[in-house]
Amino acid sequence: AIKNPIDTSNSPLVKSKELHLPPLCRRYNHLPLTSSWFLELLANQNKKRPHRKSHGLIPFKELAQTVAKNYREIDDETQSFVNEVAKRL
Repeated sequence: AIKNPIDTSNSPLVKSKELHLPPLCRRYNHLPLTSSWFLELLANQNKKRPHRKSHGLIPFKELAQTVAKNYREIDDETQSFVNEVAKRL
């Protein structure tokens, strides 16, 4: 059960007016997010991003391996939060 659902009923960006996101988990609780933080994600979901020259500081393979390693080591609370948000968006 969602304790503090975010109201999206007035947002033109949300296709489904029944979108209720779970409250932030402890890992992300310190972030200064507005109550509509996900609407920007939805608005920019289909936009093509401009090409940027890569900075060359970290190779893509190493970046992908680091992200994958961190995702495997994530705690259960954060894992369920991320999966729930992904499922609802």
